[in-house]
Amino acid sequence: MRLLVVALIAIAGVMMAMDPDAGPRVSYEAPPQGRADITMTVINDYALTGFSSPRGLDYADTFGELVMTDFGQDILVSMNPDNGSVTGSLACPSQIPNVLGVACIEAAPGNWDFYINDWQDVMDVWKIQGAGSWTMAFANPVPQEPRGMDFDDDGMLWSIDAATRIVYRFNTSGGSVSSWALADLPSSFSCGISTFPLDGNLGIVIGGYSYGNFYFFEFDGSSVEFIGSAAEPQTSAASYGIAYSYDRDSFFWLYRVGTSEYHITEFDLTIETALTRDTWGAIKASF
Repeated sequence: MRLLVVALIAIAGVMMAMDPDAGPRVSYEAPPQGRADITMTVINDYALTGFSSPRGLDYADTFGELVMTDFGQDILVSMNPDNGSVTGSLACPSQIPNVLGVACIEAAPGNWDFYINDWQDVMDVWKIQGAGSWTMAFANPVPQEPRGMDFDDDGMLWSIDAATRIVYRFNTSGGSVSSWALADLPSSFSCGISTFPLDGNLGIVIGGYSYGNFYFFEFDGSSVEFIGSAAEPQTSAASYGIAYSYDRDSFFWLYRVGTSEYHITEFDLTIETALTRDTWGAIKASF
């Protein structure tokens, strides 16, 4: 059985949903200056085939596969991260007709849990555990336009509200909710989010359907600080999910070229953080 440890289910029929948020690329004023120099270097890039509207993305470390949603077919698939070949496919529950965000976590060795949300009107998060069945996990605490999701090392979910540019952190029951307004994001809809290790803290990267840049933040356990932005590593017509792999220490990004050609790029990230005035003062004081 594939799709990690989830049973393979045949998919019948295609839903003809339309995603109104994935509009044409538009130009924005220069992004705000952060305190970090950020460089993305492409490792690999390939086109996807057989998908209608792929959107959400995550990486299942230790198992070594990408996990992606397609709201047009309302499915969750696992893929070979090196070439995008599908290794498993699972129908999403009928209660999530327009799936977008996906986040997976290894609840026990070899046993994965998957959480998904809906980009349109359904304000619930659903989950599947191992080879079980889909169940409603909790009411989504993201109040307006939930999009991408990801887990951090503490097993907490992060999700971005596309409409308000507010990022939320909550547990797998939908409780212990914290939120931060991200004023440095552009005003158009956000989409993808991923967490990653950053100098002993948590890094957060957020992309938008038509941003043209990725925006990076640092979470120190209490506050979320903007540290900088960088242009997307490939030219795109629209940007969707992004995922970090601990095993590979690289990122995977789902994007669209033209009107209907979807690609995944794997890229490496370098963040060089400039010293703040307080940090430099502390260093001089130690001489």
